[in-house]
Amino acid sequence: MQLFSRLVLTGSILGAGLGGFYLLNQTKPTIEPLPVSAPSWRVSATTIALRPENPEFRGFATVENPQQQVITAPLPTRVVEVYVANGSRVVANQPLLLLNRPDAEAQLNQALASLADIRSQLNQRTMTETKDRAALQLDREALALLEAKRDRLIDLRSRGLASDEQLETARQAVVGQQLQINRRELTLANSQETQTTLLAQLTRIESDVRLAREDLDAMQPSATVGGVIAELTVTPGDRINANQALMRLIPDNGYELRIAVPQPVADRIQTALKANQPIEGQMLNGDLIRVERIAGLVNARTGAVDLYARITQPAQQPVLGAITNVRIMLPALPEIAAVPTDALYGGNTIYRIRDNQLEALEVTTYGQREAERGTEILLTSPALQSGDQILISRLPAAITGLLVEVVE
Repeated sequence: MQLFSRLVLTGSILGAGLGGFYLLNQTKPTIEPLPVSAPSWRVSATTIALRPENPEFRGFATVENPQQQVITAPLPTRVVEVYVANGSRVVANQPLLLLNRPDAEAQLNQALASLADIRSQLNQRTMTETKDRAALQLDREALALLEAKRDRLIDLRSRGLASDEQLETARQAVVGQQLQINRRELTLANSQETQTTLLAQLTRIESDVRLAREDLDAMQPSATVGGVIAELTVTPGDRINANQALMRLIPDNGYELRIAVPQPVADRIQTALKANQPIEGQMLNGDLIRVERIAGLVNARTGAVDLYARITQPAQQPVLGAITNVRIMLPALPEIAAVPTDALYGGNTIYRIRDNQLEALEVTTYGQREAERGTEILLTSPALQSGDQILISRLPAAITGLLVEVVE
């Protein structure tokens, strides 16, 4: 009986526990799951406005001076004195050096002697020709008299008043005189040919004299313009050869910049120049430049075209051969957008933001320009419109459809 009571009590306790567990399980609070939102990137953007803009081309320029002069030796000689040094500044007509003058003087004297000789020959030939022409005139008059005598003898012979011997003698006299005239005319013809040859020699020798005088003057060369001496290669006492370079004179004026640009840029500038539209720019040091001409061929190695620009307002004397940065203002283009450089991906792609999503757009770029917020790229695309928001953050994961959140 006692055992039964214990079993009943144990079962009651066990049932009450199971019932309580069930009740608690049925009445426990439920936790609603939180909604999971797609991740988004916090980015910066700019609003564009399409309007006419002047693109800039940025590149490198080499300072050149096509008017530089090379001072050379006119003939083999010796350097007597040098009046300047490498880097010396000179003014127009300033003597630069002195070469040995006797060498040039001997050359000039020889040319003058040849000139005097040829002029003497011409004078003698002229006098002889004058006498021969006068003699030819007398010979022709004598021939006319002999022919008249022959004709009279022919008439007398027909009437039996002259002998055959007299007529034959008259005829021989006419033939002899005609031969004399022929020889005189041949001599005059040869004399004319000789005189033509002598005149040609006279012209050549006069040219030799003129060159010899120039060589003599060049024995003390002077600066034709003001400038700077560069590449001085001789010292007093040096033996030099004809046409040997002695020094180089870089004029103060005539400096220009040679700028290599892509073919499309060159084509646009060429069109503007043909329309008399000035193309201007600026050097790194602030000097203003103006494009004056374009090379007529493309560099086969680089595919670029050379522009030549004049420095319109130099702040300081340019240095020949120096390389400097330049910016050239290109002709204005309509409907252009200006965006920071970080907006451009891969050279030809930007991302427009619509409904907090990125949309990739392919664009055409037209160079850069300086703005208050830094360097900007000028570009265009048929899909762009004024008021579009453009991503300007560098976003490695940028792709069409990516969710973003624009922050100020």
